[in-house]
Amino acid sequence: MEMEEIAQKLTPLGLTEKEAQVYVALLQLGRASAYSVATKSGLKKPTTYVILGQLIEKGLAIEVPREKKQLFAPRSPEDFYNQAENRLLTVKKLLPELTSLFRNLDKSKARTMYFEGISGMRQALWYKEKELRGKEIIGFFAAAKTASDEVLNLFDEWNNHSVSHGITVRGFTVIPDDSDPGLKRLLTKYGSSSLKKIKYLSRDLYSADVSIDAGEDFVRINLIGAEQIVIVESVEFAKMFRQIFEMCWQFLPTIEVPKS
Repeated sequence: MEMEEIAQKLTPLGLTEKEAQVYVALLQLGRASAYSVATKSGLKKPTTYVILGQLIEKGLAIEVPREKKQLFAPRSPEDFYNQAENRLLTVKKLLPELTSLFRNLDKSKARTMYFEGISGMRQALWYKEKELRGKEIIGFFAAAKTASDEVLNLFDEWNNHSVSHGITVRGFTVIPDDSDPGLKRLLTKYGSSSLKKIKYLSRDLYSADVSIDAGEDFVRINLIGAEQIVIVESVEFAKMFRQIFEMCWQFLPTIEVPKS
């Protein structure tokens, strides 16, 4: 498994992308200077110093006492696992109280959540995915010209997951052509799925680089090129968006895409 892939899999356990990169680099190097860690992780030295400090605070790295040169070393993966397990046990004990607080929230008030980077986008795309199984997401889906390969791979992962768990997607997108190979790739793989109902709009009518989709109680705004997603959790907002979508679904002129 590649270093980047390992680091990416650590982010759901409470590390940022950069913290995961530095921790994996430390595991590979053992005792090392900040310069060596920066070189290994691909980060700038000043950034690496900051991240090393954060890892020390989290108990995942130590500063090795030495007179002439400042060195750092990783704590063992077993320590990392034990810390994660202890955090989980702590939250589990608090779960009844936390659940009670959540149920007492004023549901009429919107709650806004912001996600950034590939790991953040993954969290946002998988938001409420268990509740969505067997249900429908509707939306206006953007062109993919501004999407990086990492984002396209993430969309592939999400599409595979949604199909395998019976999540229906119904929406509009721009008609695919050779100027947007990313969109063409995604629609070729998933556009014909029985769980994906897509209507195509002309580029003169619709050429957005931002996607907006919704479940029953949230609306998700995906700024693809910036790798940022905003989720507004609100039953009323989702209801309004769904009404607008249904009007568009009924009346907007769509285009048949020639079968390849």
